[in-house]
Amino acid sequence: AVCRCAMAIEPKNRYSSAVLLADDVQRYLAGESVSVFADSILVQFGRMIRRRPGLAAASLATVLVVIISTATASLLLGQKNEQLQSNNEQREIAIADSHTANIQAMDALRTLVQDFVTQKFSEQTELSDADRRFLQTIVQQYESFAAIKGNNVESKAIRAEGQFQSGVLLAKLGDEKMARSSLEAAEQLYQQLVIETDQIDYRRQLAATLVELGLSMKFHGELQTAELTANRGIELLAPVLSESPRDVRAVLQELYGSLHELKGELQISSHRRAEALESYSIARAVFEGLCDAHPDASHTTARLASTYRALG
Repeated sequence: AVCRCAMAIEPKNRYSSAVLLADDVQRYLAGESVSVFADSILVQFGRMIRRRPGLAAASLATVLVVIISTATASLLLGQKNEQLQSNNEQREIAIADSHTANIQAMDALRTLVQDFVTQKFSEQTELSDADRRFLQTIVQQYESFAAIKGNNVESKAIRAEGQFQSGVLLAKLGDEKMARSSLEAAEQLYQQLVIETDQIDYRRQLAATLVELGLSMKFHGELQTAELTANRGIELLAPVLSESPRDVRAVLQELYGSLHELKGELQISSHRRAEALESYSIARAVFEGLCDAHPDASHTTARLASTYRALG
């Protein structure tokens, strides 16, 4: 490179002075890089080894330490990521198993309570002390479900039913204040679930909650608010009645009839007989259809008889 520069055809490509040429010759003889050519890193490192073997060895050792440390860190990070992924998968499986267990426990508890309530309240007898203690124990179980943590759909659904069932039983036990609080909490959760998923089942559960809330409001003399609540339930169910699956359609229709029946009761209490007759007529039509489709459903027959009495 020094010779090519010194003997270049074009003067502008040559050394501009003999001093610069002499400096590059001295650098070359000393094993240093010259001004007219940039050596690669490997060439520079090789030259440093020849000039300063101790410093080169130290530098090489440092580089090797860095490489080994980086490789070790990468390996450990990879192992940690694999462990975290495995832990996350195990956690998801545990959460899924927990949700399944909670749902199964809720189903069993619901069946137990429904049988008890159907028997006791169909007889229209007062609850004994033993009955009340039993229901209070069940309320505690439902309240434990209502306290479950988590913001996913499954956790919210379990909390919502825990609040709803607690509210229904507390009302039957005469604790209207706590019943109202639980039902309002259930309403908020079911409203969130309807917005997040728009599943028909959550609409059904929200409508059932609105029926119970409306009854609670009626009990406290909040007739206007109770009627607004009934109308919310009616508007919630109306769009899905015809398109709902057959296995849930009857339940939705019964809720729809119950909301119109409640609305009629509230209108009678507000001295609006003409509007009440219209609401009762809709309820009667719904219950008649259900009785025709399910003639063995005694509770539906009782609801129909109730509307007949209201219509006079």
